[in-house]
This record gives sequence, structure tokens and C-alpha cells, in this order.
Amino acid sequence: MARSTKHTPVLGITRCHSEKQDKRCANRVLRRKVNILVKQDDAYRHLFKDAGPALADIQDNDWQDTRPHWEYPLLREVSNVYSFGKDGKVYCSNPQPERLRK
Repeated sequence: MARSTKHTPVLGITRCHSEKQDKRCANRVLRRKVNILVKQDDAYRHLFKDAGPALADIQDNDWQDTRPHWEYPLLREVSNVYSFGKDGKVYCSNPQPERLRK
């Protein structure tokens, strides 16, 4: 399978080979922010659970969704795709053969 080629000539606009590191960094930031929010929810849960007899009837199941999912950040909110290595992809109608090699 030497010199296998792409069948569809869709190539990145710039010379950057991959956006893998950019995507890793963006997802790392997202996971960190979400984990901080989840830990804050856990801290409030334990605070109110140990508050005394007035809140003793609150069960663990009542605290499962302490924060609605739309309050957590999205990937596009914590990263900027315009700062990534590539500027997108484009279809080449007549590409050079070496650009189609995998």
C-alpha cells in the first residue's frame, strides 16, 4: 500500500498539516471549566445537606441536576476557531499528485 492516495481532493487552505493540538488545547480548557462548575455544585450540595433539620428532607436525587445543561460553556464559547492552524478546507479541482498522498 505504498503511496496510497486520497480519493476526494479536499485539502486544507494553509500548510498546517493538522489542527489536532489546537483541538486538544481547546477541549482541555472546556473540560477544566466544566469540572470547576461541577465541583462548585458539589460544594453547594454538601453545604445545604449538612445545614440541619430544615433541609434534611432533601434527597440526593433532588440534587442531580443542580445546574441546567445550558449554563455549562460550549466549545465554541471557550475557544476561537480562527486562531487554529488551518483556515478550513476547500475542494481542489486539479490538485498536484503529491498533495493527494496520505
